[in-house]
Amino acid sequence: MKGLGRDQGRWRKSSYSGAIENGCVEAVLTVEGRVGLRDSENVSGPCLDLSLSAWAELLHGVLTPRSREARRDGEIPA
Repeated sequence: MKGLGRDQGRWRKSSYSGAIENGCVEAVLTVEGRVGLRDSENVSGPCLDLSLSAWAELLHGVLTPRSREARRDGEIPA
C-alpha cells in the first residue's frame, strides 16, 4: 500500500493485492485518526481498528529486512 494519504473515509486496496485473488486487504484512515483494515472480499465482515502507532508497528513487523532495504533504495514505493 503506497499510503492512505489524507483522503479520510475512503477505503484503499493494497497495491500488493492485485495478483492474489484471495489475499486482498483494504485500509482506511478514519476521521478520528485511526486506521481500519478489512478483507476486500468481505467488506461487510469484521474490521480491525488500529491506532496510528499500532498501524506503524504492524507495517514494521511485516516488512522483511530485504523489503526495508528495497523501500529505502526506492525499489518499493513508500
